[in-house]
Amino acid sequence: MDQTDLSAKISAHRLRLNPQLIEIPNPSRPVGGGGYCDMFRGIYTSTRLHLALKRPRFCTLEPKATEDVMRRFRREGKLWSALDHINILPFLGMVDIGGETYLVSPWLEHGDLSKFVPARLEFLELPGSKRLSHPSRRVFERFDEWDI
Repeated sequence: MDQTDLSAKISAHRLRLNPQLIEIPNPSRPVGGGGYCDMFRGIYTSTRLHLALKRPRFCTLEPKATEDVMRRFRREGKLWSALDHINILPFLGMVDIGGETYLVSPWLEHGDLSKFVPARLEFLELPGSKRLSHPSRRVFERFDEWDI
């Protein structure tokens, strides 16, 4: 699927995701994760579009801690939904499936930024023919500064 097809499918379904049309083949087996979330691969069955689904991971049953994680998770979704840039992965929405809340975006076959950029750093160029010369970790440092 080329970028035009992907963009058309995203536009057609943005903010109208139907949780009943999202299939997660292995909901108990994340394909990746980070500090507080697990990542799952799903399929939007009406279009066969592959999706990345991000779900918070709870390490405690303490209600205050759980509420804090969910507050930050919803905040992340709200901030992401306000972003619209060619270099930022589109946010498709937030859905509840089987009592779990997920942030939804298109699936990227080549992995996330932390895997993609270091493997291709010498080939990446910025607009205006400027080469990307700093390590990808600088991007993540900025996210930490912004409490994202």
